[in-house]
Amino acid sequence: MTRITRKEQYEWAVKKVEGLLNRVTDTTPPEDPDRIELELLSNLVADYSEEHFAQHTVEVIIENAGTNLCAYIKDAPVCTVGDNLKEIIENIKEAISLYLEENPNPCDALNGDFTLEFKIDAETFLNH
Repeated sequence: MTRITRKEQYEWAVKKVEGLLNRVTDTTPPEDPDRIELELLSNLVADYSEEHFAQHTVEVIIENAGTNLCAYIKDAPVCTVGDNLKEIIENIKEAISLYLEENPNPCDALNGDFTLEFKIDAETFLNH
């Protein structure tokens, strides 16, 4: 099956899908040409959107570092320390921002749109 490869194709397909949504309902038969076209274009638009607009999740690991906390991102040259969770979250966000400002071609982990997911390494807290 063909794919959408350019933004212009994507924009055209989105407009076409919007128009078809006005003509296709739940009662439209599966063999109806508009319904078939809607299903095909919707899948193409969804695939392109996922590839080009989807956010990925970046995992931030928070560990006990003795007298404070440290946070880092696997596969990214970003780390920080802080006295509590609120401070460590603020500091890692600032560290990421500084890294991105200084690196026009960032590492894969911090490339594109992403959300942060914080994970506490319980073992470092229990064994310290």
